Amino acid sequence: MKKLFRLTLQNKLIAAFLFVGLVPMILSSLIVVSMNSRRLEKQIERDIKKASEETIKVIRDYQSRAEQIASFLTDNPRFTASARSGEAPQVIQTGRPLILWMEGKPQRDSYGKDIIQLEMPQALIAGTITPLDDEDGTHLGEVIVGYQLGKSFAQDMSLLTDVEVSIHYMVEDDRRDAYYEKKAIFQEVEYEAYYQPLRNRDGRTVGRIFTGVPKRYGFSETVSTWRFFPILIGLCAIMAGSLGYTMARRISKPIRLFSKGVHDVAEGNLDQEISITSSEELAELSNAFNHMTEKLREMRQLEEELRRKDRLAALGELSAGVAHEIRNPLGIIRSSAQVLEKNAAGNKKMEELTSFIIGEVDRLNRVVSNFLDFARPHDLDLEETQIGDVVEKSLHLAEPKLSLTHTEVVRDYDKNLPNVKIDPELISQAFLNLIINAAEAMADGGKLTLNARHAPDLRFRRGYVEVSFADTGTGIPEEMLGKIFNPFFSGKDEGSGLGLAIVHKIIEAHNGKISVKSEVDHGSIFAVRLPV
Repeated sequence: MKKLFRLTLQNKLIAAFLFVGLVPMILSSLIVVSMNSRRLEKQIERDIKKASEETIKVIRDYQSRAEQIASFLTDNPRFTASARSGEAPQVIQTGRPLILWMEGKPQRDSYGKDIIQLEMPQALIAGTITPLDDEDGTHLGEVIVGYQLGKSFAQDMSLLTDVEVSIHYMVEDDRRDAYYEKKAIFQEVEYEAYYQPLRNRDGRTVGRIFTGVPKRYGFSETVSTWRFFPILIGLCAIMAGSLGYTMARRISKPIRLFSKGVHDVAEGNLDQEISITSSEELAELSNAFNHMTEKLREMRQLEEELRRKDRLAALGELSAGVAHEIRNPLGIIRSSAQVLEKNAAGNKKMEELTSFIIGEVDRLNRVVSNFLDFARPHDLDLEETQIGDVVEKSLHLAEPKLSLTHTEVVRDYDKNLPNVKIDPELISQAFLNLIINAAEAMADGGKLTLNARHAPDLRFRRGYVEVSFADTGTGIPEEMLGKIFNPFFSGKDEGSGLGLAIVHKIIEAHNGKISVKSEVDHGSIFAVRLPV
């Protein structure tokens, strides 16, 4: 210790350098701190306003999506019929999105995209209000579709923008426009914040978007503490050289990962996931990035589903029209061929040709019938049914096919399965199609495992019943998995390609969901979920 503090020349030079350089270092630090503080405050202000703009952009996107859903719902003849009969529930769907039905006389003068204010409970909805009129012009009510601008939405936007976001519900109208406040108090903490008003179609302010950054995290607040300069000087003198290279690598590596991830997302590859545990801040940033890509995947899936429904609706109308136009000429051709067959008694060649014509006409008529089954809306005859009984009925109908392909059937049903409210005939038809497809995939024999279980689900108060059909057949190539429920798509040499499309339509009519997992040469699993 004494040797360390001896007045050697080296120690004197170090002491002189520190004495002479300390004052300029402090002054230069103060100047740099002041300049950077102003620059960073401007940058923070820009970031906060940008976060507010991003939030408004997401809200408008919610309103556009809500408008599409409302249009789809009000154009649905089944919903119009239920509204006309008074059987439509007031709350059609909770969660994302929220769908409400308001029956009765018009409640407002104009309709469309809006920020909707609910009083009980107090909540703001970004969505649309769409009127529903009967064919004779009678006003049946209003459909409200929207996404709640609550705590969950604010947390998502905070992760997306790296800025604190909150939605304030307004009881009294506030006519102030957007404004920036350097010393805003939010939850007893001082913030630099930006307030953006949320106004409804009538121009009334129903809420405000708060975007801000706590001032205690600001640059000027950090350096104003009495410990800053000693720590700064000590770290600069002792640790800068030894830790500079290490810290640079630790910072640059995550940045490269983020840069690559952002570039891949920009190219359309949303299957990106970044895992960083080197520091809490970078871990939060990586979690935010992963959350963003997950939301983008959900949005893309929703867009694909909406496009698919639009295509199916148009295709269904076209199929119905074409099928009706084809069926009448087929009947005439068959009748004419039968007359020729009677007049050709004794002429083997003529009998053979007329028999061939009648057979092909019957085959085309079956194809046309499949078209009509796909195109026409299914009128459900719902009743409380035990799902195991429906599966067993489908197995009984498929017994000849299962015996022909030497398929072993294994049953695995949970005990005390709840009843489901379904149309037994239509669900049996869907199950029969899945069982026959499984048997055809195991032409040389195999095992078909049927599993039925009950599971909870946030979307349904009593959960859902899932029935899965797992075979050990040839499987489905990965590039075909996204197309198998499309009409007229088939991986078989024969068939119209409408079987799985009709199954999908039946399950969807029951507010259910069908999914598939498959691996080539290892088999497929079709899972059907039906709400209890």
